[in-house]
Amino acid sequence: MKNLKNVTGQMIIEVVIAFAVVAVALAGLVQIATRSTTNSGAAKRQAVATAHATKPLEFLEGEKEILGWEAFKATYNGNKCFDGVAIFNFASCAITGTEYTSTLGFTNSSTIPTGGGYPVEQITIVSQVTWREGSNTLKSVQTKVFTRY
Repeated sequence: MKNLKNVTGQMIIEVVIAFAVVAVALAGLVQIATRSTTNSGAAKRQAVATAHATKPLEFLEGEKEILGWEAFKATYNGNKCFDGVAIFNFASCAITGTEYTSTLGFTNSSTIPTGGGYPVEQITIVSQVTWREGSNTLKSVQTKVFTRY
């Protein structure tokens, strides 16, 4: 006849091990679900930031058509920012009603085409939107080049 005391002790150890395996599996599932939710939120914020970075470039395209090349070049140069409605002469500004910050950089250039000819004037605009996630600062950058014809 088997010793019942040893069988009972062995069963208790097996039950404890089974509970430990189940606990580790559940913790893993919770971590996967949490990470998935966090990543979907980060992807949404990235998409919103990209839309905010694109908006001033579209606005400036209209401004270039309204003002003409020379007035546009004189008005929009150096560093500025877009608050979601208008462009200001600040290095950066908060986009109204959001967690995002905008910066715009304007660079004028003139290049002579290969093979000669008249110089081609261009204005390169870099629109950058930044935001914080925890201790990280993330950004979305969009660039547009206007060429004088």
